[in-house]
This record gives sequence, structure tokens and C-alpha cells, in this order.
Amino acid sequence: MVPCSEVQLARSFMGVFESQLLAPEFTALLRDPNSRTTDVIPVLDLCFLYSLVWSVGAVIDDAGRRAYTVHLRKATQKVHKLESGKLLKFERSCHIPEGGQDAHEYYVD
Repeated sequence: MVPCSEVQLARSFMGVFESQLLAPEFTALLRDPNSRTTDVIPVLDLCFLYSLVWSVGAVIDDAGRRAYTVHLRKATQKVHKLESGKLLKFERSCHIPEGGQDAHEYYVD
């Protein structure tokens, strides 16, 4: 694992996430008058997960990647209750697939 601070990890995450949100494909989806919230939310979830994997998950070694993948699979399959009482849940299409691959081996298509 590469030593880094929480601030560095958060900054890295925000940089990757911002690049995903500014990508031509995502901005076109947002500008499309026929797009609905139900079209945008799954793509936003995928961008979030991709950013998490390639920022926080980028500083760990191979053994850590396997553990990180297991943790992300579990975390994305649960429903989380937020402080406001709202529920947070990733769409089924946004789960990291089960199998032998680490989360780092998937991409947003």
C-alpha cells in the first residue's frame, strides 16, 4: 500500500469523479431532452464506483485489491440508511459482478 492521507484520497476521488462527469457521453446524456432520472442515476452510480476504485483503490497492492473488491461487492449490494433517514442503494446494474476478477479489471461501458 502506498502511504497517503485521507485528504489526498478524497482529492484523488473528486478528480477522477469530475472527469467522469465531464465526459462527453455523460454530458450528452444530461443534455438529452428525452433522458429521465432513471436513465441518469445508474450511469452516475457507475461513475462513482469507477472513481472509487481508481482513487482509493489505486493505492493498494494485489492482496489489498482482492479484499477491496470483496468489500465493494458487499457494500454495493446492501441498502444503506443515511443520516437524513433516506435510503441509499446502487442499482443492480451497478454492482461489481461476482467472479474471480478484481474491481480494477472492470470498466464503465
